[in-house]
Amino acid sequence: KETVMLLKSEEINNQLVDIEGTIEVNKEILIPRGLEEEVTIENIKSTDSLLHTFEFEDDSSLSLTKELSLDEEDQLNNRIFRTTPKESRQFPFQMFPGTYDSDDLIKIRIISNKDWGRVDWSTGSLIDENLEPIEIDHVVVDIHGGSFNSGSSAKQFQYTKYFTMKTNCVVFSIDYRTAPEVKFPGNISDSLQGYLWVAYYAEKYLQLRPSSIIIEGDSAGGNIAIGVTHLLVQKNLRIPDKLLLPYPCCGAGKQKFSPSLLLALDDLIMNAQNISPSMELYLENDDHDTNNSFVYTNDIPKKILSKFPKTFIVVLGLDPLRDEALRFTSNLAE
Repeated sequence: KETVMLLKSEEINNQLVDIEGTIEVNKEILIPRGLEEEVTIENIKSTDSLLHTFEFEDDSSLSLTKELSLDEEDQLNNRIFRTTPKESRQFPFQMFPGTYDSDDLIKIRIISNKDWGRVDWSTGSLIDENLEPIEIDHVVVDIHGGSFNSGSSAKQFQYTKYFTMKTNCVVFSIDYRTAPEVKFPGNISDSLQGYLWVAYYAEKYLQLRPSSIIIEGDSAGGNIAIGVTHLLVQKNLRIPDKLLLPYPCCGAGKQKFSPSLLLALDDLIMNAQNISPSMELYLENDDHDTNNSFVYTNDIPKKILSKFPKTFIVVLGLDPLRDEALRFTSNLAE
């Protein structure tokens, strides 16, 4: 929507080496599931949002199926977000004890170059519940990459450390469940709930009040970040203020081909032998899921893309996923 940058990968990596400074907060917390309905294949395109009044057409456009009231039209056009139906419930976090049940809890790593001094990290409780929240400019909700089947907040630490050292933001890095243990769209469901906890509960349980929330997702994490934003628009929940997508995966697999995928023939990491197996591990039913706009983001209807926030995309010139990322950028610009 704003900019496409063509950078050499070594230029980016050189900036991440030997970052000076101290990280004062590097804590893992667990949040309970249930903040929002779990995302499944069955409900991923059937939400309780205002977009229920639209019907998806074959050409990815939207048509009205009933006349909107003035109230509904105003909410849709002006992004008056509904609150999550469970926002009034208690969703406290707990400190990560070393092991946890990922079916009941989601792990998030909090990284900050400065401790804002409101949380006793030994217990996970507020030092003084009566204090006003600390106001900061930004928080970043980080969704790591890893071909949908690997990666973690720990492996992402060099990047998230860079974010907080350079911008003084607080980073929430989500440890979503990965394939093959959890298939699509389990990682989108985990990331959605992690984001909503930050959006609705960071102020209550961490006394942290950001002026803006940024979702960052690289590679496979970029695909998930786009999917989370897609769902937030559908559900009419609070969308992020910005999207940051370094070399996002906007679609890869047997069903769709782009010329840049030929670069995978001799790529040391993103090689042709890895891409298709990674998608097969991720998708439960390849024939069905590859037609889903939560996998192939360039199939997202334009009406939904028009509600996306300001988006910054980094596209690498020799990336096998380059063409689909450029196409997604073009779709946003329209």
